[in-house]
Amino acid sequence: MRVILNNRELIVKDGLNVRELLLEGGYDPELVSDLLVIKKKTNGESVYDLATSKGVVRVSTEIPLEDIPVPTSLYIKSTQSMYFGPIKNNTITTKKPGRTALKEKDVFFLKEEDTYLSFALKDQVVQDAIRIGSVIGGFNTLATLSEGDKIVSLVRLADFDVKRIEPHEELKDGDKICSEMHIMLTDSPVSSERLFGYVRTMKNVFHVDGSTNSFIMALPDVKGKIPKESVEAFREMGEIFIRNSGEKVGGIYIYRKRRFPSVYFNKIGKITFGIELLQVAKENDSIFVRVYPKSCFVVGKTQIEAGEYLEKLGIVQVRMGSTKDDSIVVDQIPAFTLEIHKNKKVKTIGLDKEELIHIELYTEDAPNSVNYFKEASNLIYSPKIGKLRVEYNTGSLILFQMPEIRKNVLPENSIKPEETTGLVGITNSSRPQYGRIGIRIKPDQNFGPTGEEFTATNIIGRVTKGLDRLSIAKKDDYVYFEVKEA
Repeated sequence: MRVILNNRELIVKDGLNVRELLLEGGYDPELVSDLLVIKKKTNGESVYDLATSKGVVRVSTEIPLEDIPVPTSLYIKSTQSMYFGPIKNNTITTKKPGRTALKEKDVFFLKEEDTYLSFALKDQVVQDAIRIGSVIGGFNTLATLSEGDKIVSLVRLADFDVKRIEPHEELKDGDKICSEMHIMLTDSPVSSERLFGYVRTMKNVFHVDGSTNSFIMALPDVKGKIPKESVEAFREMGEIFIRNSGEKVGGIYIYRKRRFPSVYFNKIGKITFGIELLQVAKENDSIFVRVYPKSCFVVGKTQIEAGEYLEKLGIVQVRMGSTKDDSIVVDQIPAFTLEIHKNKKVKTIGLDKEELIHIELYTEDAPNSVNYFKEASNLIYSPKIGKLRVEYNTGSLILFQMPEIRKNVLPENSIKPEETTGLVGITNSSRPQYGRIGIRIKPDQNFGPTGEEFTATNIIGRVTKGLDRLSIAKKDDYVYFEVKEA
């Protein structure tokens, strides 16, 4: 039988269920039973939200409107109609214009030398018109528009009735299935990289940690510091923003309704496919996402792996540090994907495998402290390779520079193991130097990895390989390490 999966036609055996279809579509077997999946039934029309300077107008149309450029300015407004344009693309519809009877709220094209997207404010008859649909929401917004106002964005909601379906449900011939959302990143290089880091950690899943009438939200465990970027943008339906401060800093928001700009939210992109999933998503749903443009983050790969990957993206690699094929990329310049795609070039800093420090993290015993460590050591973007800068090396322990995101870490896993060599710790809130990260090189039963008593130290892990190389690290050296969870 024939099934459409994410706009791709597949010929599959009769009686196939949703889970089996996703497996045939190449999805990870560990994910398929948990993903949000919907079935779509066409109703013959497309629904769009047209965001204007003064509010949103929702229209239902017989033809797609994606070729209309935005922003598009109000050209003329009369008591009868209003016209936006001109639209230079005269092939936007193949229908021929003519004398057309229009009802109030009708949407039409006026086709003269150019084409104009138009709205009927009253019943009327218009020459050279093509009726394409009607206003189904926000009609009163049109009355408030005047010269200088614009249609600032156009978001397709759906041209299907949709319903949620379960993994065990059997499919029928001709079923249209949507199981993923595509996101195009357009703004805010730093914040956009945070989305890449989240998706990389979550194996391409957006987990809905919160859902309201206005948005769905994911809250990454690792937050960190985020600068203000693109905060002047309206939060339109189908657009993605990251919170840059406050209690939910780092939260990723996908909007269902238009909201005013906020200095607390950085715009990063928009949904380009699968917006129907946004309409039905609930708290604790898991949505499979694909993010574009493709990530240029290559930290953790070997130099040769990084080069081969970047070449496919049309990016030039410049090797630095250890340039051997099997050296591990521990850093890159620029750090952020949107900047790399713009420049078409990236420097990859390599390190010999033998020089990489290996750390086992005690995530179960000290989850909050481990998250702080990840924020401080750049593990926000890479779940594997981190870095810290040395401030002191006493020969017995190493103290790292105080992180920019220094936090008041509460006591957690403040124990004294029998073997203290190689312990990684953080000074907790009981001492003035709270937030300090250190590693103990030589054993000491009285003082922990940061030089404080063990009651003032949160033990977050242990160096399992490379402790001898730490002993020769100097002030301002960067220490690069690979982590794994205990």
